[in-house]
Amino acid sequence: MPSQPLIPLNIDLPANQGINSEAYAGGLTAAWAQTADNCVFDAFGRLCAREAFKKTTTTPITGNPSMDTLFEYVVNTATTNIISVSAEPKIYSGTGTLTDRTGSLSFTETHWKFQNYESEVVGFAQGEDPIYWDGSAASFDTLHSKHAAYATSTAYVLGDTVKAVASPTTDRYFVCTIAGTSAGSEPTWATTEGATTTDNTVTWTTVPMPKGRECLSAYGRVFALREDRTTIDYSALAFPHKFDTTNGGGTIDTKLIFARNDDWVTSIATFNNNLVIFSRFNTLIYTGINDPDNLAIVDQIVGTGCVARDSVKNIGSDLVFLSFQGLRSLGRTVELEKVPLQELSLYIRDELINEVRGNLPSPTNDTAIKAEYSPELGIYVLKVGDLVYCFDFKQSYDVREGFTPPRATTWSEINIQSIALARDGTLYLAKSGVIGTYSGYNEWGLLGGAYVDNKEYKLEYRSAWVDMGEIDPSLRSRVKFVKKYNAYFLGGTGYSVDFTLGYDFKDYLHRRTKVLSVSSGDEWSQGEWGIAEWSGDTEKRFSMVQHGGSGDTIQLGLDVNIQGAGFCVSRIILYIKLGRLARGSTT
Repeated sequence: MPSQPLIPLNIDLPANQGINSEAYAGGLTAAWAQTADNCVFDAFGRLCAREAFKKTTTTPITGNPSMDTLFEYVVNTATTNIISVSAEPKIYSGTGTLTDRTGSLSFTETHWKFQNYESEVVGFAQGEDPIYWDGSAASFDTLHSKHAAYATSTAYVLGDTVKAVASPTTDRYFVCTIAGTSAGSEPTWATTEGATTTDNTVTWTTVPMPKGRECLSAYGRVFALREDRTTIDYSALAFPHKFDTTNGGGTIDTKLIFARNDDWVTSIATFNNNLVIFSRFNTLIYTGINDPDNLAIVDQIVGTGCVARDSVKNIGSDLVFLSFQGLRSLGRTVELEKVPLQELSLYIRDELINEVRGNLPSPTNDTAIKAEYSPELGIYVLKVGDLVYCFDFKQSYDVREGFTPPRATTWSEINIQSIALARDGTLYLAKSGVIGTYSGYNEWGLLGGAYVDNKEYKLEYRSAWVDMGEIDPSLRSRVKFVKKYNAYFLGGTGYSVDFTLGYDFKDYLHRRTKVLSVSSGDEWSQGEWGIAEWSGDTEKRFSMVQHGGSGDTIQLGLDVNIQGAGFCVSRIILYIKLGRLARGSTT
């Protein structure tokens, strides 16, 4: 009896739609994954190994403290500085050499929000004095220090500001609201906001310094949240330290607008030349940000807000933020004159929401959540606790014509603590007392109790559970035996690849291992996915293993330890042998 020919099942671009944790157990094709860890997609939709944390700091900070804040300070068109805040707590500048810029500052909160303001950088943190640095001084200083020290027997004009000298405080400053000449001795200052102090012929009005955790630099002003989390102060034009109305500053009281009494501001952003104020349960959109004295609400989204300050990122013409309903998009449809919300984490929604809730230890503590968007790589990177989600936006979409949610993968083992995008496109990462970049395939990390520069990390892929009869209807009525598992790869210098197969939702995995042939190297450089520079010595590899097992529903898998070279999966072919009629078949 002649042998039965093997039937090929072709799967091009496996997992090219990303993870679907909502329905991976049935009804999906091999275009979806249950697991795609330490993965990204290239411009052609191929599942590839993510790049690594490449250390740039020569000498790590003693004790390898957590690096809780990362930001690029743009001094001018030619000069930038990477600013970081460690858990020591200290503030540093630089990447190769970390220079201590803390100076005389004393603070305990290490999750700061920094903003570029003209040629300076300003920073705010909950309960801390707002700070600034001009790039030339040896260290940061308080914004309060910009106010002049009070002087006796001095002529003051309307709008002059001073700070107390005899009883110094950084909580408030005083603005001249009636011009005149000061007395021969310093007065006893009023401490209540808006209260006045008579000083010979001068009248001073007390103004508090905002000490909240959120700020925004826009349209020549600084918008800063107060410590009460509901009041926003905005500064005078060109004066980031003056928040009084005399000089053109002012206040936005959100308590009068929020639909819930237990709500507070979580983030402030700009979108389509509007001011967006996020609370936990609401989103307020104001027009007139260039003239904040005349702000007007143009839209209010009740019931959907932002739960994590650092999740808010501008993505071209869109704004992305993390809510209790998952990752959302604030896309504006001008023709309809309304703001529709789009669900970005549609296919991993429940999983992501559970991770978010597990990493919000209290309603006001969102410090475990960080994010950044890289337009060059086309990815939005969201850190939630120890896990990183990567949302791929390279698939184009138009909110006016229809919306395509981004593909999602996860990054484990990278263990970053903060992340920032530089003006030149470099994605900076920070952890354990060092600054690094997202580049190459040699990871810096902890191995065997010591930090090494070449720690391997595992690419892990598991497809959704797929009915082989759905791939090829001719197979539906027969028992299927997988005899060969073939795959086409790019890169992978000498890598050992585990080919796994699962059948009919059983826990047992059939696993076969194959070592790929060694090439002379790979030319996968950061940021070159868009023009597909898989060239030079990067080899296209075909690999085949004999496999086993049988069933109707199958789960494909690959495990590869990444260390030194890129790796990409372009195609999988299974060769099937048909057995008897499946039980219950009517064919």
